[in-house]
Amino acid sequence: MIKLWRWVQNNFFAVAALFLLAFIPLYPKIPLVDIVQTWVYIRLEDIFVAALLVVLLYFVIKRRFSLSSALTRPILVYWGIGFVILITSIFFISRNTPDFFPHLALLHYLRRIEYMMVFFLALLAVRQSPWVRRVLPWVLCMIVLMVFLYGLGQKFLGLPAF
Repeated sequence: MIKLWRWVQNNFFAVAALFLLAFIPLYPKIPLVDIVQTWVYIRLEDIFVAALLVVLLYFVIKRRFSLSSALTRPILVYWGIGFVILITSIFFISRNTPDFFPHLALLHYLRRIEYMMVFFLALLAVRQSPWVRRVLPWVLCMIVLMVFLYGLGQKFLGLPAF
């Protein structure tokens, strides 16, 4: 048991990335928290992704890991431009638009950041554990097979659609 625990500690980001890769498409999109005056919901996958990103940022801040890649700078520029647009829309456009909700704009912006941060988690997983490249095709095949079987269950067995 101790050997397994050490293995999970040494390969935490790889296990977390494979977990998210399977969990996000397979778990139903059932809302947990309703945000008032919006159609935005916080789901269980958002909580898992946010928790893993907090752990990721902790290790990056401690300088144990580096997130540099060819896509790091373009992603940061994209986030910066999105932030400028968010601030501009909140302070200038919202005054002239009656159905504009600043908290909804902020939530959409944060969700885009959240989903793009998963790229950095996957990057770290591949760098930290080279075995992920061998396991990844099998995990993807199992996920596609499970989605296919559930689709057949929806078509012929009346399984619910989410």
